[in-house]
Amino acid sequence: MQSDIYWRQTASPPPAQPLQQDTDADIVIVGGGVAGLSAAQWLIEHGETGVVLLDAGHCGAGASGHNSGSVIPVAVQDTYQLLHRFGHRDGAELARAVNGGIEAIADTIERFGIDCDATQTATLHAAALPGLRRRVEAEHEARRSIGLPSQYYSGGWLSLLVGTRLFKSGTLIPGSLGINCYRYVLGLRAALQERSLRIYENTPVIGLEPGRVITARASIRCRKVILCTDRMAPDLLPQAGDIHHQQHFMAVSEPIDAAARDQLFPEGPLIVHGLAGHYHYFRLTPDDRLVVGGMPVRKAYAPRSRHPLDHVGAQLQWMRRWYPAMAHVRFSHGWSGLFGLSRDLLPLAGPAGEADDIHVAVCGGSVVWSLLAGRSAAETAIRGSSPLLPVFDPRRRFTPLDPVLRLMPDALSFPLTHAYAETLQTGDAAAVRRQQRRVRAGLMLLAAASGCVIGRRLSRHVRRRRRQLV
Repeated sequence: MQSDIYWRQTASPPPAQPLQQDTDADIVIVGGGVAGLSAAQWLIEHGETGVVLLDAGHCGAGASGHNSGSVIPVAVQDTYQLLHRFGHRDGAELARAVNGGIEAIADTIERFGIDCDATQTATLHAAALPGLRRRVEAEHEARRSIGLPSQYYSGGWLSLLVGTRLFKSGTLIPGSLGINCYRYVLGLRAALQERSLRIYENTPVIGLEPGRVITARASIRCRKVILCTDRMAPDLLPQAGDIHHQQHFMAVSEPIDAAARDQLFPEGPLIVHGLAGHYHYFRLTPDDRLVVGGMPVRKAYAPRSRHPLDHVGAQLQWMRRWYPAMAHVRFSHGWSGLFGLSRDLLPLAGPAGEADDIHVAVCGGSVVWSLLAGRSAAETAIRGSSPLLPVFDPRRRFTPLDPVLRLMPDALSFPLTHAYAETLQTGDAAAVRRQQRRVRAGLMLLAAASGCVIGRRLSRHVRRRRRQLV
């Protein structure tokens, strides 16, 4: 198995044009992945002409060119989690925005004629363990409650959809896409360049100043900056530090035969999003290659992957045990990929501080969330707000114990905050701030009470010692 990203062998980026001399722009976008190009697309479609995009390498070289190309509505945050956190009305609007983002990607592919192996399909969101089975059932009920399509399966009925005995329940969700995300990025890059977007690649940004972006060779005077560099954002903007580098492992097979394909997908190809001992996903490309990915939970929060092929091999070994059709499938490429996640799993998109000149769109966690982040940041930069700003605001609080958790190592604090976001956190940014004030007040009262108890005990101890000495 080659330790290479398969997608990069399917297309070659055009020759890069670096920025060689100082120039001016209205808006500078830093980062040429899905978020950055989606921001540029929104700006151009809303009449902005002085837009420049910079990338340290070439467009699609980062997380956008590493991912599996599964454009699905249940990555990162499920519908039932959005309803639980934001309430029925606001959660429903956010869930519909996710589904609208998938439709927007499909529309972009069709309008611009992007050749990226796009396939309309459905997602099977399935689980094995009891707690995870309840999560899948809750997803089905949440989608039905807000009018989104969904079909629930349990027990042996799942064998009609996927060839495994692993799952005990599943929700079939239509309206997903499978794409070659690397080629999607390159195609969108070319289409936007024809529509007035100026792109400079091999142009690392080394500093940001008010009204100025500084690169290795030159600088750009500008009115606004939108930072779309995902997990690298804190290198340029320290206040974007609430980001963790999470990793997934991916592999692509050689073309599989018809028997293996029919055993894996008895009723036709799906995107399988599985929750079990290992989080995993897989889908079929138009040329019958299996795209497999996932992560063991114990490896997800590691800061780096030292031996990616070892992790890929372990993931494939686990999957072959549960999917008999994969037993003899040969995988030609395997790699690991790091991507940014915020403390509450939702993107950071909007003004980075009190000043309105620098905006961020980072931590998408999936293709559709990256698109929403990029568009929201662009709209906020131009109009001062966007419908998703209350949810994506980079200045928001994540938990009532943020100051304490930030003192812990990331590998410990991020799992805790992610668990909090998935189970306990409810309300918008204002509600979380109120929670934080209440918790801080409670901790101060607890500390004061503990101090009083300790003080009284110490005083009694001193008095006893004095009597003993006398």
